[in-house]
Amino acid sequence: MKVRKIVAGLAAVSMLAAFSAQVVAAAETVTIKADTVEAKAGEQITLNIDFADVPKAGISMVDFAIKYDASVLTNVKVEAGPIVSAGVDAAEGFADLTAFYTNVDATNGLAYVNYSTGIADAQYYVTQNGTFAVVTATVAAGTAAGTYDVEIVANGRPTFQGSTTSNTEINLGVYDSTMTDLTTYDAKAVAGAVVVVDPTQSTESTQPTTETTITTETQPTTGTTATTESTKPTQGGN
Repeated sequence: MKVRKIVAGLAAVSMLAAFSAQVVAAAETVTIKADTVEAKAGEQITLNIDFADVPKAGISMVDFAIKYDASVLTNVKVEAGPIVSAGVDAAEGFADLTAFYTNVDATNGLAYVNYSTGIADAQYYVTQNGTFAVVTATVAAGTAAGTYDVEIVANGRPTFQGSTTSNTEINLGVYDSTMTDLTTYDAKAVAGAVVVVDPTQSTESTQPTTETTITTETQPTTGTTATTESTKPTQGGN
């Protein structure tokens, strides 16, 4: 049993990187979108990576990278979001392998994100829209105010072991029940950003309010009453 599990785990990793299975392209596109968040230098951020238009068959294999400015974001970590099955690792039964795997290259500003399960059971697939990954990071002290892109890109690794050709596509797909045929999906990547604001800039604004005065006057000759209304601005409202 232990040998079978190890072989299955290695096979899943191998298939994820090499796509050695029979590949069939589906006419479906999954949107991968990075959030845009606002923070000041020195603050921690949480930025979601969301999936939309997830196919009915689900997704059992994911491979992409998150590209960010390494001079702006530090202590970058990526964890599985709520649409990733919480029970997949227990079902796989591996002691040192996880279905959701990340590796952060802090020097080059790349966070590699992989998801692969060798279990032919849709309950362990990504089958709904929502947050696939959650990125936490710290905005480096002294970062100038501005907008810094967070992009969803291909991992850039060799297309298979020993290849001199780098991967240029975001990989998404689902294996069939025999784990031999892979149906792939197109990916639509939508970039987000970290917007660093001036630390002296207040996020609260004061809006002027108005004060209304009603004056009633009686006309001396006709005995009629006239009412006038005047409005003037005051300060201090939110």
